[in-house]
Amino acid sequence: MSDSLKKPFWNLYKLMGDLLYLTVTLNFAAIIVFYE
Repeated sequence: MSDSLKKPFWNLYKLMGDLLYLTVTLNFAAIIVFYE
């Protein structure tokens, strides 16, 4: 795969990873808030 194709895919992969991390963090925070 050429670099011109690899970079957009890597950025998308990284973005999805950040969104997943954010979702998990928010869910964890919501659980803590609701169960206290």
